[in-house]
Amino acid sequence: MNVFQDDAAAATIGGLSIENGTDTVKIFGELIVRKDKVSQRQVEILEQHVQALTAFLKAQSDLPEEAAKGPVAPVEIVANPFG
Repeated sequence: MNVFQDDAAAATIGGLSIENGTDTVKIFGELIVRKDKVSQRQVEILEQHVQALTAFLKAQSDLPEEAAKGPVAPVEIVANPFG
């Protein structure tokens, strides 16, 4: 996965999902780590993704302290359909 390069790449590691985007990379879900070889490989794959993120961010010379969180969806008030 080329982090921050497209809006389509995704990876799944156990129950953990990593979704690539041009503005954000989302990591969510659950990864249960046991003392076994499957868990070892899953953790190694997770480490590779985190290292790619770290390397990309460290290579940026103009990172802001905190990125804008994007536009806030407008609030639309509608009549209660049950009332």
